[in-house]
Amino acid sequence: MVIVSLAISPPDIYSPSTNPACSWFDADTVVLNPYTPLEIFLPPESNEELSNVNLLMASNWDGLNSGAFALRIHPWSVSMLSAILAYPLYQAEMLKTDRFRDQSAFQWFLQAKDSPLAETPMAGKENWAEVPMRWFNSLPVNNAFTKRWDWVFAHNMTGDLFDNGTDKVFPDGKGGKINPWKVMQGDMIVHFAGSMNVRDSWMGPWLERAEARLPEWANATRQETLRMEAAIFWGVTAKDRVRARAWALEKTKNQKASSSKTLGASTKTTPPSKMSDIAGKQAVEPGTRASEVAHKAVEPPPAKSSDGKKVAETPEKSESTNTGSGKRPMKFKS
Repeated sequence: MVIVSLAISPPDIYSPSTNPACSWFDADTVVLNPYTPLEIFLPPESNEELSNVNLLMASNWDGLNSGAFALRIHPWSVSMLSAILAYPLYQAEMLKTDRFRDQSAFQWFLQAKDSPLAETPMAGKENWAEVPMRWFNSLPVNNAFTKRWDWVFAHNMTGDLFDNGTDKVFPDGKGGKINPWKVMQGDMIVHFAGSMNVRDSWMGPWLERAEARLPEWANATRQETLRMEAAIFWGVTAKDRVRARAWALEKTKNQKASSSKTLGASTKTTPPSKMSDIAGKQAVEPGTRASEVAHKAVEPPPAKSSDGKKVAETPEKSESTNTGSGKRPMKFKS
């Protein structure tokens, strides 16, 4: 497993001068486009705001999907994976009803309000990023359920279900809207999550397609659009992190100010709902999901004040380097 290889690695592998990255792909994934460099997806080295991002993971209708992710070889990563492995020990009751085992552990640790990460100012989000599914975790279906709630993976794959990687989708009765996880021609990976009982019938035709190296599927052209998507995604993510940190700091500041008013009379604590309103006057509360913006290739809307007027943003130092910070960008191991 990933954690074993990280835990037994020599100390110098954590050197700030290296910080290589590795990727995990479940056994039920097929590489469709081997001409996609993994480095395309990593945070840009020039943006120090992203230097603490140690984990890249995508999500679909079931939440975060741990079947494919990129991970910086870093002490935070080892601690995170240790917590995932220990999940059955300190969340034994939840394990009885969890649907996805390791995936449920990731979802709880990274996103739950009672997770240890929730105690940090940014709830741990300073160390990981939710990325678009199609970067390295595309799915072979547009919807897992039809309009009549018939589970697609309950059946062997037929010709109608063999997706052609275009806007044409299986007629499931849901209107034909293309979901951001559906595999498209040129995508790097297709992941057969949930197809356990009928996996052979699903993976067989896709393996034959991958081995054929058809130009519409296996090509280097997709790199260019991915580079643009990644640049937009990380630009939005960096701005969101600045705003989220400012909002968290302002919230903490107001909480401390409220707590200090205990002279003589009992203190009237500001409710959390009011606290967020107060903080929002000083900083924009985070809400934009960069993974939803990246594939649309658009910039996020400008911040606005309470009266609806545009607020001028301070130019960010996106071209700054990491020299002297002790932090280095992720680089995949060769």
